[in-house]
Amino acid sequence: MRRLLPREKALERLNEGRFDLLVIGGGITGAGVALDGASRGLRVALVERGDYSSGTSSRSSKMIHGGLRYLEHLEVGLVREAVRERDLLRRLAPHLVRPLPFVAPVVRGRVEAAALSAGLWAYDLLSLFRSVSAHRTVEASWVEARAPGLAGRVPKEALVWWDCVTDDSRLVLEVLKTATALGAVTLNHAEVVEFLTRAGRVVGAVVKERLGGESVRVWARRVVNATGVWADRLRAMEDPGGPPLLVPARGAHLVFRRQDLDVRVGVVFPSAAGDGRRLFALPWGPVVLVGTTDEREEGGLDRVAPTPGDVRYILHALCSYFDLDLGAGDAVASFAGLRPLLAGEKERTADLSRRHTVLLGPLGMVTITGGKLTTFRRMARDAVEAAFHDEALPPSRTASIALAGSRVPPEQLEAEGASLASRLGLAPELGRELAARRGEEGLEILVWSAERGLAAWVEPGLPWVVGELGWGLLHEQAAGLGDALARRTRLSLQSRDGGLSGTLPFLPHLAELTGRASPSLEAELREYAAKLKRERGLTLNPNAEEPVRA
Repeated sequence: MRRLLPREKALERLNEGRFDLLVIGGGITGAGVALDGASRGLRVALVERGDYSSGTSSRSSKMIHGGLRYLEHLEVGLVREAVRERDLLRRLAPHLVRPLPFVAPVVRGRVEAAALSAGLWAYDLLSLFRSVSAHRTVEASWVEARAPGLAGRVPKEALVWWDCVTDDSRLVLEVLKTATALGAVTLNHAEVVEFLTRAGRVVGAVVKERLGGESVRVWARRVVNATGVWADRLRAMEDPGGPPLLVPARGAHLVFRRQDLDVRVGVVFPSAAGDGRRLFALPWGPVVLVGTTDEREEGGLDRVAPTPGDVRYILHALCSYFDLDLGAGDAVASFAGLRPLLAGEKERTADLSRRHTVLLGPLGMVTITGGKLTTFRRMARDAVEAAFHDEALPPSRTASIALAGSRVPPEQLEAEGASLASRLGLAPELGRELAARRGEEGLEILVWSAERGLAAWVEPGLPWVVGELGWGLLHEQAAGLGDALARRTRLSLQSRDGGLSGTLPFLPHLAELTGRASPSLEAELREYAAKLKRERGLTLNPNAEEPVRA
């Protein structure tokens, strides 16, 4: 089974080895670069200042899609690339990249329907009709059966097309595990504090392991900066006088329970602000995500959270369109992430390109930034080839490498998981959920959890198993329960208290399993709770004088 190296082993390998490629950044872009390089036989090291995917890559809109709205900006090449990557990822990681129908109700008559249909014909054509199904027009009854939350606002007809959804953090981890299986060495909570240079070139970095404080020198022939919205910080270390490359754009989301917002397909609906933008309501496991905003972030890069203005914008559109009366207090969670958009002449971040760019710095460091979650594989290929532009490299093999846990069809795995759980005396749904989300590894986690008394739901009604917390701590480089609750599971986004109350009864089990004292784990939970409150901003603050409403 593919696993990340234990932290101590990874640190030892970084200290002892000399690498062909050092990747800085452990989001989806950096993970993709590590996999691409390892697939070509390169010796690859990757370091991440925080936890894997703790930046933008855990706070995306969870969609693997072509970007239908980019056609409005005539970015045909970007959409063509994205829809083809979407269909490839669906084959390489079927348990992680799941098809979902999206519906756009037609409310303004034939002109609107004709314009949207023309865009969807182009969308189908650019994907070479390889999506689950071509788009089609459906009647109101089809919409009402799958989006009863629309209540009396269901139009006479609607247009339906297919894109995909994913667990973005899980996708990053599986890409990293696959890279590790090919020889890559990766370590999180490891910050680059200084570049190593020789003859006017970057040839590695001094890396500080942030948990224990140890520093190591990581030598590499080439270095790639894949830190996303933080890329300008590393570029300034290489070239202090260089101009900024990026404009950070904040995308905020609210998360609701299915019983409060009943949609079973993705619903695209207009903003109520008259700005021409569209939002979506997206079923994501047991919850529904609603977003997103697109505003220039002025408050810094490290503590981004939804603002009251973001919340009002989303709630106004949602309640106007769905005829609901929801406030921020009805949401179970909220989150915001920063998109690394390339600076341009346009004022609105919504109008800036989602294309990626690759730059070669004055000391030879390659920076890859911009882009979309969907196109990470193409971005990675471009970054590796730019880093080794003066060498003949073997071709990338990532188009044919199935990601960890993807060798068996999801439906077969889910049936096996349910059967295995029954044989272990557990609820079949527990095994089915683990297999659905974790692939073949889910079956191993099921048995492992049952043997250790951890085969129980963290919180009733949510699909996360206590054993996944222990597994994350032991086998996925989770540095504490905060990493495990936020990114090895997604309880930080699907539970009102982030999984805190459900985890507490199992602290003695987790302490015995990991060799940590219960008070230490309790301290990790307190730190996690404080961070969760900051990341949710004022949106769900129970001490606010007035709840934020539309």
